[in-house]
Amino acid sequence: MGKFKQLSLCERTIIETYLNDGKTATFIAEKAKVNKSSIIREIRKNRIKRRESLCKIQCICIGCMKYNECKVKSLCTSSCKCNCKGCSKAKDCPHKELYDCNIYESFPYVCNSCPKKDICPKEQFEYDAMMANQISEKIRRESRQGIDMTQEEFDAMLRETPYTELELRDSYGAVFQLVTAAKGAEDNVGFIMGKHA
Repeated sequence: MGKFKQLSLCERTIIETYLNDGKTATFIAEKAKVNKSSIIREIRKNRIKRRESLCKIQCICIGCMKYNECKVKSLCTSSCKCNCKGCSKAKDCPHKELYDCNIYESFPYVCNSCPKKDICPKEQFEYDAMMANQISEKIRRESRQGIDMTQEEFDAMLRETPYTELELRDSYGAVFQLVTAAKGAEDNVGFIMGKHA
């Protein structure tokens, strides 16, 4: 596989299929014939939010596994007959069972194969091959359209850059040359490439 190869819809479908089966990143990488790091980067970059957190306000219910079926009442005062689920007045709940999930910080980064996803109160992410492909195509298409700025805005950007002329020429010259050539700014190309006095 070449460096920075764009994943195909077929490879993304392999990723989704094996994520749904709960397979490891190494297993998925072998089946898709791409690097493990590419699998991880793809999932993290193109996952989509499946659902917001069920608990919309800051309350004691956040992270509780029993949130969906909770019927607890009168936690704030004995005279209160309201359901405590989602109430900001309730300060402590003896029935709370925390759902310990670090799925966002480590592989698989998504809830595709989680058996508790239907009862989990936390926000949820999933990897969908078709959606990931659409997101990737959109980013690639937009990145080829160039920078949307006037010549004056571009000149101002060059004046305010924290890089010296040498740093721009050595590190960013090719990128700026492409951008400015697309905008028809030949003097800036000369400036960036060190041909301008």
